[in-house]
Amino acid sequence: MLGYTPEEFERIDILTVFHPDDAARVREMLPECVAAKKGWSNWVVRFRHKNGEYRYLESSATPILTPGGVMIGFRGTDRDITERVRSEAARESLIQELTQKNAELERFAYTVSHDLKSPLITITGFVGLLSRDAREGKTDELNEDIAEISQAAGRNLRRQNRAHTG
Repeated sequence: MLGYTPEEFERIDILTVFHPDDAARVREMLPECVAAKKGWSNWVVRFRHKNGEYRYLESSATPILTPGGVMIGFRGTDRDITERVRSEAARESLIQELTQKNAELERFAYTVSHDLKSPLITITGFVGLLSRDAREGKTDELNEDIAEISQAAGRNLRRQNRAHTG
């Protein structure tokens, strides 16, 4: 799993194979486990492969005791979970990116909504005037109302164009 032969691994100072950030935890944990004659389970540590790359291993171990209760070592298993850790990190990165994109999309939707609200209020007001003038048969004023709506729409379009180009 780490690229060493059993003979090579036996000659290595085990603490030098751990990632520097994990070595301090191992230095604290191992003496406690030996003193208490206890093991560990599902402990994730980074080991340096023979090629220099660090691999994530999930480690579990139980103490080996003589019939007299003297601890002579540990028996355990290590499982390489490097790909799982990398996949989880990539997933977290994608989640952060999506969260950021969603926030940008919400800001954009708010801006568009705000930009549309003012022209809609103006149009609603003019439609009210048009409706009133049509009910009252004021055809001369209908033409003025249509001209006002056209000018207001033109102003809003020009304002929107300036806001999006500059």
